[in-house]
Formats: sequence, structure tokens, C-alpha cells
Amino acid sequence: NHPSWSLQNYSDYIGLKGLWGVEVANGICLRKGYEDFQPHVFDDLLKAGNRIFPVGADDIHSEEHAFIAFVMIASPSLGYSDVMNALEKGDFYASTGPEIHSLTLEEGILSIRCSDAVQVRVCTQGRRRYVTDCLVNEGPVTSADFDIKRWYRDTADRENAFFRVVVTDDHGHAAYTRAFFRDEVAEAFPFEEPENK
Repeated sequence: NHPSWSLQNYSDYIGLKGLWGVEVANGICLRKGYEDFQPHVFDDLLKAGNRIFPVGADDIHSEEHAFIAFVMIASPSLGYSDVMNALEKGDFYASTGPEIHSLTLEEGILSIRCSDAVQVRVCTQGRRRYVTDCLVNEGPVTSADFDIKRWYRDTADRENAFFRVVVTDDHGHAAYTRAFFRDEVAEAFPFEEPENK
């Protein structure tokens, strides 16, 4: 949690193993002026082969630290076992404001439905990005569809290839999905074969 407040840098955290998640946003730290909005730490650990999840938390010490960062869980109920099962599987996203209403991947098309956003982007383990924003959309973005078949073809030899989604609103607040690794989503690319290089 809160790597900036903890004065941690890359050399401190990159060798850690057995992690379940990393805090991409810490409410109290953000409110007190620390740079604890840390998606790059999340990416560093993912690129090092860690299958971890993004977490947003208020870390409440007093009332003014409430409602800054949170996780939104996809669970059939708020019962302990359902919530814990969703957390263990990564069926949630971290946010400081935006909501992701749905995320589906079928036949290589990634579809996102969300609250009003200025940008929806798909980040990968490499430089490849897929983006739609309010300028292209000529207004708020509430849905985006990305054909990510080329990412799948181009990562055939990459053991830890992944993509993740970021939704950003007009206040600069963001929602972060977990990373989806190539081997986890293979069934969504039934007709894709690596191209001959």
C-alpha cells in the first residue's frame, strides 16, 4: 500500500513475490498531497510476471478522508464468502470516481461501458495502446469497442502478455481494471493464429 508515502522505489518493490494486489490509489495520501496515485507500480509488478490486482482505498483516519478511492466488486451478494471469492478471482476494479458498468471480450473485440469519461484506454505490457477520448467521440465517452486481435497475434511468444483498462473522467479521476493475461482470454480469440514473421 501507499508506496509513495512509504518512500518506496522500484528497487524496493520489484523483487517482492507472493503479492495479491497493489494500491494504485490511497485516499488519505492523495488528500494530504502525496503522490499515491501509482499505476506505474502496478505496471512494473505486472511486467515482472506478478499476477496481482489493483486496489483503491480511503485508508480513513478521519471523516474528510472518506469517499476518495474504492474498489467496486462484481459479486452475487454482499455475503462474506461471495465478496471474498470475487476478491480472490479479481472480479473488481479500483477507482477514484469513474464507474465501469461492463467489460466483455468476444471474438477479439473488447467492449467497455462506463460512466461519462474523457478517455477510455487499453494498456498492454508493451507500447501498444488502444484509446478513445472525448475529442474523437465529440463529447463524453460512455462506451468503447476495441479490436485487440492484433495484440493477441503479436504476443504469441510472450509469456506474460496482458492488457488492462483505464477509464478517466473530466476531473482526472480514474478507474483501473485488473490485468487480463493472454492465457486467460485465449477462448475469446478462436480464429486467431500467429502471423508468419
